[in-house]
Amino acid sequence: MRKTERITETYLSPAARVLTNNLALLSERCRIFFALDIAQDPVLWITFFESIIVQLRALICEKKNNIEKNYTIQGVLSRLGCDELRVAFDAFLDTKIGCDRNGCKYSYREAIKKIADKFICHYDNQDATECQNAVSIEIYCDLIDILKSEAIKHLVSRVFEIIHQALEKNENDFKHKLICHLFGSQENYERVLKIQCPRAD
Repeated sequence: MRKTERITETYLSPAARVLTNNLALLSERCRIFFALDIAQDPVLWITFFESIIVQLRALICEKKNNIEKNYTIQGVLSRLGCDELRVAFDAFLDTKIGCDRNGCKYSYREAIKKIADKFICHYDNQDATECQNAVSIEIYCDLIDILKSEAIKHLVSRVFEIIHQALEKNENDFKHKLICHLFGSQENYERVLKIQCPRAD
């Protein structure tokens, strides 16, 4: 069976544009969320909080072995040819940011996955043999405390920063290749730019 060729993306490709649209939605949600006061409207606060967590779960926490096909940030970074940025972003996600009341330490990735998978996206049935694996509501509260401080702001800021770097690099590479194709080299292109056109008058 022939091995599937690696897909190459550009800053104009559908996946990059979908990611850009998703990040625009994340940005607007965060703008509203960061202005909310949990004491004044706890239901609205937790609604936006969980919405942002779910979106971050989808954007940054998919399985690494499926990276070439998924629409995560890491997947798009890989297909844009920005593997160094992808590796750096993955390392950032593994940074420990806090611990729960049982002393369990969480990274950005672990906190996002745990709170999304155990408390927001899945309400699984449990039998007696599963009780030992259940995560208590107190841990949910601990995870909220870990993330609600500056962690979400820092994570979202890093997400936008790294995608901006990747798309800007890809756009510059694309333009450079086009210039070299049309003019033969960057030097020839710059030489053309310096040519003084005669005035009509």
